[in-house]
Amino acid sequence: YIVGIKGPATCGTPATGGIPATDGGRIVWPQLVQRISLGDIFKDTPELYDYNNYKYPALCRNRAINLRQAVGRVSAKALQEGADPASYSVVADLGGQKVQISYDICHCLTSKRVAENTFFSLQHRRFLTLREYGTLQGVNVDRMKINVSRTHIGAMLGNGFTSIVVARVIAAAIQARER
Repeated sequence: YIVGIKGPATCGTPATGGIPATDGGRIVWPQLVQRISLGDIFKDTPELYDYNNYKYPALCRNRAINLRQAVGRVSAKALQEGADPASYSVVADLGGQKVQISYDICHCLTSKRVAENTFFSLQHRRFLTLREYGTLQGVNVDRMKINVSRTHIGAMLGNGFTSIVVARVIAAAIQARER
């Protein structure tokens, strides 16, 4: 989603081709926040160091095919760039008909994808945990008392907005309104 806030241009960077408002304000974007590196999220898991002997976990047919394609694409990219494939932080969405690969970021978390746990870290040879999904959404899952199933909490995390973004949007809206 793209979020803009109607307010004076001093609240943030004016949108390209900003739309003048009747009160002289423009549509402005909230200031950027530094994104979380995947390396920070996976800091407690040992990393893979050899893609040549990648040990594939037992998965259903579609996910296994997608994982093999993801490993092949990462290996091909590393060969083309003269890099070690294990140096990339890669999350693959194995749930669809086609595999989606992200380098040092994670694709959009949706309710269905998180509930079905389709995001897989190639470097760590495992699916993301609820704690990692929460961290990507800016939520400290360790401080929550979870009284619903893993599928339901996954759907809630995937269905939500990143709390950092929501906080910044609300703060910018309050500042714009006060001016």
